[in-house]
Amino acid sequence: MKKNVEKKTKKSPALRTVQDYGKSYNITSKKRKRVLKSEGIFLAVVYHFASRYVIRTFLQVPSLILCVVGTEAYRNSVVEIRKKLSRVAKKRLVFMDGSGMRSEPRPLKGLAPAGQTPKTTAEKPEKYEPRVDIMGAVGYNGPLACETKTSSQRRVIPNPKKGKTGVKGYTKPMVKDFIRSELAPKIMEIKVKDVVVVMDKGLSFKAEEAKKQFTAGGAKNVKNVLILPTNTAKYVSPLDNTLWHSLKERVRARKPKTEAGTARILKEEFMGINQTDIQNYFTKCKLSWRSAPSEGL
Repeated sequence: MKKNVEKKTKKSPALRTVQDYGKSYNITSKKRKRVLKSEGIFLAVVYHFASRYVIRTFLQVPSLILCVVGTEAYRNSVVEIRKKLSRVAKKRLVFMDGSGMRSEPRPLKGLAPAGQTPKTTAEKPEKYEPRVDIMGAVGYNGPLACETKTSSQRRVIPNPKKGKTGVKGYTKPMVKDFIRSELAPKIMEIKVKDVVVVMDKGLSFKAEEAKKQFTAGGAKNVKNVLILPTNTAKYVSPLDNTLWHSLKERVRARKPKTEAGTARILKEEFMGINQTDIQNYFTKCKLSWRSAPSEGL
């Protein structure tokens, strides 16, 4: 903080002076909010031309806002999958999933007076920043495999559907390659019989199709592949609840300066997750036979 004050004021005040100033204005560390340089103008235009119509229309049709996730059928599907997994020894379970994060570095927290939120100014919207994709897998005793793809790497990957190079996110052939070359050998190394691999439905795999890839990669100890029902991963998979979120927070805390640096740190942090943390994620997902499968729903 003292260095930042010196940079802004071009002076070198004593540390005690800086501390007293911050205390007098009740300045504390808070989570930053990301804003664009042009956001103030944009919000003014939106409010002027759209607020009267859009907000009034939104309030008039609340029945259009549906919450399928909160239905009884959804809760029952989560309970059933939790019961099914709780009957499997935790050391036999392997969870696999993908995610991604934007590569622009930004501080997690900043200083601001009471009642105000510290902000980080960005050049462009987050959706236009380079994205680093990650595919990972964890077992009960630690991370097993991890792979990242930057935007430059994805641009040279063949896209059979479009007949040219360049993909967005992980395609099915890329996931197959990850299973055969990265995950299958690691599953063989753990020397556990009758492994059950749990995958998100979003990866667009059928159980038999995925199991064939594990066999091709040498993981003959994979007994079954379980595809999670729609939208249940955040309650059942340790990766979604909440390993991915914690991982991204640790990556941002290291403040990578480039997209390649973000990819490298992302992989380092994933493979560095300790056994205790992963077992806590398993517990949070109620995967033990002692847990109540309907808890938290």
